[in-house]
Amino acid sequence: MSEQERQTRAEVKQSRKQAILEALALELEQHP
Repeated sequence: MSEQERQTRAEVKQSRKQAILEALALELEQHP
């Protein structure tokens, strides 16, 4: 695997984690 691929995968994983955290935050705001 090239360094470029590794970098891209890390970014995808990070953005996916961020999206999950944002979705959880929205859920919590809607159901206090």
